[in-house]
Amino acid sequence: MAKGARSKVKRRWRALRREHVENVITQQETEAISKKLEASILGVEYRTPEPKNAFIYPNDPTAVIPKLKPGRIVDLRSSAIPGSGLQYVGARRKKAQEVSSEDEEEDKVEEEKHQMEVEKVRPKIGKIPRNRPQCKKSKKLIVF
Repeated sequence: MAKGARSKVKRRWRALRREHVENVITQQETEAISKKLEASILGVEYRTPEPKNAFIYPNDPTAVIPKLKPGRIVDLRSSAIPGSGLQYVGARRKKAQEVSSEDEEEDKVEEEKHQMEVEKVRPKIGKIPRNRPQCKKSKKLIVF
């Protein structure tokens, strides 16, 4: 039987193709547009002058015969799309994203900095008396 339009595998393939086109074409176009915007903000001329058309100005030596620019060819074959080898019928995707070790190290450093700042601000307390009220669920001290 054929796969329906709502098939999980077909949806995943469409998502992979969409992501591939985004990476190949759209990202380059947005970078070019942002460079042009930056140039216009700075007041620099970013447009290159178009040469004259040789059919309209046949006697002009700088005139050029216009040519059709070919469009970009995006290779959508499965061998060219990254991550396509991981998609097949029955494939499972990981539910939770893996956190890289660099992110964990950065989080630890930020946590340590935060703890140091808290210790500077919080007054030094010796031993906490036992009769101080505690939260029943978390068993943490209630600070007044």
